Amino acid sequence: MIKDKKVLVEVDPKKIILITAIFEYYHEVAYVHSPKEKSNIIELWCSPYFIKDALEILKEIEKKGISKIKILSIET
Repeated sequence: MIKDKKVLVEVDPKKIILITAIFEYYHEVAYVHSPKEKSNIIELWCSPYFIKDALEILKEIEKKGISKIKILSIET
């Protein structure tokens, strides 16, 4: 059985819905979960096969000025 990887990310809380929509567009890359209401922390649950893609999407989100991204941890 393949275990999903969890990536904790700090983002602009006003942009969580947009970031979720971006990851929904790439529906197999990651599932976005916001563990606490009104928090600036999101969790990305990724297949190990797509972890690099998820990190690349986060990099592009920051590069395009959508939100500042701070990766807090990557579960290994």
